[in-house]
Formats: sequence, structure tokens, C-alpha cells
Amino acid sequence: INFNYPYTAKSIQDFWRRWHISLSTWFREYVYIPLGGNRCSIPRHIFNLFAVWSLTGLWHGSAWTFIIWGVLHAIYRTAEDLKRKYWRKPDKRPKPLKFWAKVAGVFTLVTFSQIFFRANTVGDAFYYVGHLFSNLSPAVFVDDLYKSIAAGFDATPLLIYAYIAYSVLVTAIIVYMDWYRQFRLKGKCLTTAFLTMKQPYRILCYYILV
Repeated sequence: INFNYPYTAKSIQDFWRRWHISLSTWFREYVYIPLGGNRCSIPRHIFNLFAVWSLTGLWHGSAWTFIIWGVLHAIYRTAEDLKRKYWRKPDKRPKPLKFWAKVAGVFTLVTFSQIFFRANTVGDAFYYVGHLFSNLSPAVFVDDLYKSIAAGFDATPLLIYAYIAYSVLVTAIIVYMDWYRQFRLKGKCLTTAFLTMKQPYRILCYYILV
């Protein structure tokens, strides 16, 4: 499993233990640890993080967009390590709320970095960032969503709204499955849990999916 539910990660460090595991493991074993890892002074540790993530960016492509993407993750990791070292205030929020707040935070940071990863140029990336919240209106959002779906296939308005409703439903099911895996199965594989269900329930699930 090279991608182990990365979008349920509770920290950037946890994210890279789950996302593209072969790549992140290689950089940890052959670059980060030989440089000294975290068993060194704080300035050297920060240097190691920036060196590793700059190289990770270059591994994806020889463009400034990838380097900035890597530097962003270096900043995330540095802030995370410093917070873990110097900020020891206990978190009194309920466990499920605390978990999903962390997941949402990591998801937001990772998604933001993907703007630079996917943009053709640095200028394009900053244009996207500068316009993230411009013309922020539910009506405009729904209209743009409707047009983008309608452009994909010839469909009636009813079918398009059904497609949107179906997408929302599937997203809700996926989120619930991740919650179930984290809190009910204690991280056990969902496939294993599914195959151990009683046969009538499993057959019902097959029909629902079809």
C-alpha cells in the first residue's frame, strides 16, 4: 500500500508517512537521516528539512513551482516540529472533534501547496492564490458548477442536479468510511472488515454500489 489513507492524516509528518510511501521513505533513509535528521541542533534540523524538501520538489520536475511546493512542505514540517517541541498546552476538545480538526487543517495545507504543484508557472500559481476568494458567492459557485458539469456531457438540468446530489452522497459515504476505519476499526483495513461482514449485508452493499 503506497498510499495509506493520506487524507486522514493528523499532521504533515503523518501525511508523508501515508502519501507516496516509497518516495518519502527513500528521501528519509538516503537524504534526511544521513544529513543528521532531527538528532542535531535546531538550526541544523531546519536546514535538513529544507534541503530534503527542496530536493523532493526537484525530483518532481525542474521548475520553480515544484521547488516552492517543496519549500512549503518544509515550512509546514518546521512549524509542526517547533510547535511539538515548545507548545505543550493540552488540547481539551473531544477526541472526534480534535481528530477531524487536525485532518481538516492538514488537508487545507496540502491542498494549498498543490496550487503551486499543478500550476504551469509561478505567476499562474500566485494568480490563483490571489483569486481564491474573489467573487465568492454561493450563486456564482452553483452556476459555475452547473456549467462545468454541463460542458462534460449532454444532459438535462434534472440529470445534472442528480449528478451533484450523487457526488455529495458519495463524498459523505467516503468520509463516514474513513471515520469508521479510524474510530471503530482502529485503523484496520476496510477491505478486511467488509469481507468479514455477514453475507446478506455484504450482498446488499454490492447492490447499493451497483
